[in-house]
Amino acid sequence: MSARAPFRRRTLGWLAGIVSVSFAAALLLSVFADEFAPQATPGANGHSRSAIGHHGLVSLLRALDVPVLLSEHDSASRAGAGSLLVVAEPAIGDAESRRTHMLQAMSSRERATLVVLPKWYGLPDEQRPGWLDEVALLDEDDVAPVLEALGLAASVLRPASSGTWSMDESIPLREPPELPALQLVRGDQLEPLIWNQDGILLGSFIDDDGADILVLADPDLLSNHGLKRGRNAHLAVSLLLSLRARDDAPVVFDETLHGFHKEPSLWRALFDIPLVLATLQLLLAAAVLLWSSMGRFGRPITPPQTMLPGKRMLLQTAATLLAQGGHIDYALRRYLQATIRRLGRDLHAPAQLDASALQRWLAKLEDGRALTRNLSSLIRELEATDARTSAAQAVRCARDIHRWREEMRRGNSSRPRDER
Repeated sequence: MSARAPFRRRTLGWLAGIVSVSFAAALLLSVFADEFAPQATPGANGHSRSAIGHHGLVSLLRALDVPVLLSEHDSASRAGAGSLLVVAEPAIGDAESRRTHMLQAMSSRERATLVVLPKWYGLPDEQRPGWLDEVALLDEDDVAPVLEALGLAASVLRPASSGTWSMDESIPLREPPELPALQLVRGDQLEPLIWNQDGILLGSFIDDDGADILVLADPDLLSNHGLKRGRNAHLAVSLLLSLRARDDAPVVFDETLHGFHKEPSLWRALFDIPLVLATLQLLLAAAVLLWSSMGRFGRPITPPQTMLPGKRMLLQTAATLLAQGGHIDYALRRYLQATIRRLGRDLHAPAQLDASALQRWLAKLEDGRALTRNLSSLIRELEATDARTSAAQAVRCARDIHRWREEMRRGNSSRPRDER
């Protein structure tokens, strides 16, 4: 009696499914952990939904089908030729900090770089993640390091009123911004693009490497709370789009200077377009291979024996008795008679034929078959046997009978195909 399996087939199926799902979930979490992690930051960055964040501008550009990239690794190289790199309110610290050198390395002669000066700092709301409990203006001395990192001899000022705005002809939307607590810069190196009598809101300059850099003094033109004021949203979007060299070029927001960092991953690339198509094809092939190998579980079942041990012993005993009793010739004749009857049934001989008539009927069928032996020769061979016939001769005769039967049913397989 076979041992009982420890699990039923359905239970094994559920266990295999749970293991597969768990493995897939672990793989996805290890690859996309950064994607699933909540970006509930209240700072001035592209992920932030707070008043001073830039998530609103990112969402607005994407709603207009503008390609947008929040870069958390090597932003300078990811912003290719013709694109626009936006470095919004970078937190760089002192002049010799690592982030200062990162900002200085982001300019390129193949594209424009827009640097937005910082203005606000906020205290996070402990009850509502991603919100601010309190905001305040940065000291002007805290904004100056960004200008120094750019190599600009400029100062920050905050006039009491906005006054009358002037705009360069390159500005696409000629509507004045609405900016409370205005922040401007003043410096001889900047070419004013949007300015008033007190200073410059948007200016440009060419750095020592020949790169075109634009400086936006007041981030409220782009921030979440500033977009809803007046025509600020229209001005901000039209300004960013006009700074690209091509309509299909992306707007890249640098997030590395806000503390976000994500190393490139081969596994993440395999699940990103276009490699995700090849990855899915490989996973499908692996699933088909696994499914095809699950036709059975455990050790293969032993095939049933063609002849039971008891039956084999019985036949061997009967053969021994026939040989020792001198009845080999009788056994051969009975074997031929049984073969003739069985062949008649296989070839659909008329049921009313007796033994002699059946032999004649089979003899007629032999004319259309290329046989090694015919029935008449087999009968003559059997008539020559007697009790003294050797076992080897009896075996040859039995094989001739069996071969005649197979050739009558299927033809002579030893002849070439073109001679049949």
